Amino acid sequence: MAAELEIEVFQPKAAATIWGDCRRPCPQIERLSETEPTRRIERQDKMADHGHSSSEPALTGMDAHRATYEAFLSGSMALALVCFYVLVALVTFRFMDNPLNLIVGFGGIIIGCIATLIGLKAGRNWLIPGVVLVLYGLFVAANIHMS
Repeated sequence: MAAELEIEVFQPKAAATIWGDCRRPCPQIERLSETEPTRRIERQDKMADHGHSSSEPALTGMDAHRATYEAFLSGSMALALVCFYVLVALVTFRFMDNPLNLIVGFGGIIIGCIATLIGLKAGRNWLIPGVVLVLYGLFVAANIHMS
């Protein structure tokens, strides 16, 4: 059973008189005469009739929104942690007077990225990368203080 839609078509009398001289009032747009039939359009498919054939439950709009929002928050947290690791590494490069400052800086970034990925894969557990970041910062601070 197809749904029928009625569309009423409006046509101007003449385009020149509507968009023409501004001193004259514009004529009103008049309807098609009642003798002309109204056009009918039949829809072949219905958007709401799509079924879900999987054994898993279908995601509703709100469920999909929540999943997207949680993924955005996880990505933002992971990006913030990596930025903090890079910040500590930049402090290492500038203030550490050790010949191994490049190894400590780049090693801290690599270990921090690995810890962040582990935290992301472990159910968004940010304790591991947070603890590694604090330990890395304390190690850098102690080495800067001693030099």
